[in-house]
Amino acid sequence: MDIDADRAKLWLDDLTLDRIISAVGETLTKPNRDVLRRDLLFCIGRYSIASGPGRSGFVSRQISRLNSIQKHAKKLVDLLKADDADVGIIRGVWPECPAHILPQMVILVENIDKMTGMQGKPSDIAERTNARLGTSGSALQWLTNTLLPTVYFEHFGREAGISRNLDGTLGGPYIRFAHQVLAEAGIECSDETVASALHMVKS
Repeated sequence: MDIDADRAKLWLDDLTLDRIISAVGETLTKPNRDVLRRDLLFCIGRYSIASGPGRSGFVSRQISRLNSIQKHAKKLVDLLKADDADVGIIRGVWPECPAHILPQMVILVENIDKMTGMQGKPSDIAERTNARLGTSGSALQWLTNTLLPTVYFEHFGREAGISRNLDGTLGGPYIRFAHQVLAEAGIECSDETVASALHMVKS
């Protein structure tokens, strides 16, 4: 994932990164902040794709919306062409900037026609998306039992593990790390869900 350092900081600022690193606690290795930042953004980006285009329901809604946009755009193109062929009211009142709406609508229709990736059954499209990503399980499971553990190991030199405090609640550096990353990304997920997902790949 090629993101320059300045842009990455806009998406994941220093204070946010500090909270994530602090959640892990004392470590033998000090992570490279810029690389960690980019790796975390990569994880969240992959998760966003898997939880969106990687689900047939999401794809179905997108296809339906695109079809509706295309249908209305084509109708608008026909109406604008008819207006041009008559007295050109719309073109007459349209300002010099932005460009006239007719060519824009034509381009919109053409671009939707070119979206071959959105052709086919929603389930097949979602399956192709997940195959390209290499997902396993749900998007949330994949994030918490594969993507984040990889980042955790590479930057903190530890295998992701599950441990519990004396009162039975989940704890440990990886659970704290995952908890903080998910919280900062606005992804709702309990520590028990993280532990359950991680247990799936360790059992």
